[in-house]
Amino acid sequence: QVIIEICPKCFSGICSDDTRNTRVAHKKVQKKYPWILNTPDPCHWMNLLVKDICTIPFFQPIIMHEIFTTHRVIKFFKKSMHAHSHLRIARTKFKITRGLVSIGKTCFGTL
Repeated sequence: QVIIEICPKCFSGICSDDTRNTRVAHKKVQKKYPWILNTPDPCHWMNLLVKDICTIPFFQPIIMHEIFTTHRVIKFFKKSMHAHSHLRIARTKFKITRGLVSIGKTCFGTL
């Protein structure tokens, strides 16, 4: 219905999660509009790819170094009021609304 309201020629692709209902909907759309590409759940597939790449032994030292460095930088800015205030001034100057956030578990790409 949304495709019809907007105009089918304006669409080149659709993406959503890859559940049974959405797979049926994707098939219906592709049958009616064959030029519209189906990309089922690209975030989930990218997450799986990142996890697989991170298990390759070659990348382990690099990943561990980057995680360690990131933790140290965040810890430094949390503990140093002087550095924290300079960071806040720079964020204001460059119109960056969000500051540094501690690393935590996320839905995608967490090691």
